[in-house]
Amino acid sequence: MLAPDICNFKLKHTHNTFSKCVLNGDQLDDIMAKHSFNHCVCAVFPDTLNLPADLNECFSSDTEYYKVSNLPVSEFVDNVFIEAFVKRGNIQGELTALSIDTLLDIDDCAAVTPKGFLVLSLNNDTFLKLGVDKGPSVALIRQKAANKIQLHINLKNTCFKPGRKNYDRIQNQLKKMNHLSMNFVFSWEPDSANVCPSSIAAYFHKRGYLVEECYLSKASRVDYNVKIPPKGADPEELFEWFGLHALGAREHPDPVHHEFLSTYPGMDMDNVGQVVYVQWTGLFTTRKLEKLLNKLRKYITDRQSIPFIGLHVQGFDDAPVSWDNKANRYLTYSDNSYSYILFPTGNVNIMKTFV
Repeated sequence: MLAPDICNFKLKHTHNTFSKCVLNGDQLDDIMAKHSFNHCVCAVFPDTLNLPADLNECFSSDTEYYKVSNLPVSEFVDNVFIEAFVKRGNIQGELTALSIDTLLDIDDCAAVTPKGFLVLSLNNDTFLKLGVDKGPSVALIRQKAANKIQLHINLKNTCFKPGRKNYDRIQNQLKKMNHLSMNFVFSWEPDSANVCPSSIAAYFHKRGYLVEECYLSKASRVDYNVKIPPKGADPEELFEWFGLHALGAREHPDPVHHEFLSTYPGMDMDNVGQVVYVQWTGLFTTRKLEKLLNKLRKYITDRQSIPFIGLHVQGFDDAPVSWDNKANRYLTYSDNSYSYILFPTGNVNIMKTFV
């Protein structure tokens, strides 16, 4: 077998953008609102030994989400479901749902965004069998490089209801697609305290589907004798240090790893002693992340002696949409994320990553 001409393979670039803003402005919240499907959250606290309880346990309650197995996509266009969990009459809320155990580059995938859009990322054969084209409630996006088509169905559109041709055709065609059943993770966050978020799990359970309750996983560590970038360091250096520390990289190779051929020299750094690192993994909605951000705002405002706080949010690799609910351009890998460096002065460095 001849080896492929790998020299002709085009490199897929990751793009990083850097910016700055103020701590209590709207820009940080706006960035969070534009990134709906988040899988991992990391935070780093230099010159810190113990975190206050409200930060250490910020995801310990009211953060459960659910997994439903072998759910047909047609369930999301059922009018009873839409009225209960997407429109909800006078009770507003946000639904976040994402297919899992699917690979975006080769499988059919689906998601429901907090804005009320059902997103179907379909292989060309599936799209042709479905027989649905763009319409009043449907936008169509062709991804020629991946040979896939995305359908964005606006579940909140006033004309998307039983009796309308557009709705009836989509519902009937999806019901015929028996293989369009997937495992989903989802979270529903009603605005009213009188409505239980678990009611969506009860809804699917009553319809005969296997529903499991899921919890965020947490890992943390405290590192000692750590050096951090000095005051006035470039944003690129700060984010680079953050990434290295998250990976557990050491400033100097230890005896066990002395065989490394090269090392990263880094920059002149200040010794701050201990550093707390915390990582959570699971399904994070934008509302959950906004609550964490507000806790970090309060903490850094009250503790002016801390050099900075780092926050990193990583999206799901195989989510069909990424930034601003636009098609995720995933061919070989997906690296859609954002990071903040918060300073007690009220300034913030921002890095956004996308492919």
